[in-house]
Amino acid sequence: MKILVCVDLSKSTEIIIDKIEELSKPLSARVWLLHNALPEPDKVEFKVDPIAARESLAKRFHVEHVEIQKLAERLRKAGVETTALACAVAPPASGSRPARPDISSPVIRAVL
Repeated sequence: MKILVCVDLSKSTEIIIDKIEELSKPLSARVWLLHNALPEPDKVEFKVDPIAARESLAKRFHVEHVEIQKLAERLRKAGVETTALACAVAPPASGSRPARPDISSPVIRAVL
């Protein structure tokens, strides 16, 4: 069995990780931790140095990548096979409808 867990690295993430550890062990489930590192908004009200903005964003992504890896390692030490995934997907433009997710996949989506 596979379990996909989406986390935002907020304080509630600790509760989610505890619960997923509890749920996955009896099922011998493989856990996929997913974190969407949202990029900065496209429009800024003041002029920004593009190099400084890119470096700032890269630093933030690195910090979030390290955090998601720590969570995965914590689950691995508890005996849960875990893969950590970080992606950067911008929200849809205002006024557009997001695509309907494909729910036919055998992966169980666990968003707690």
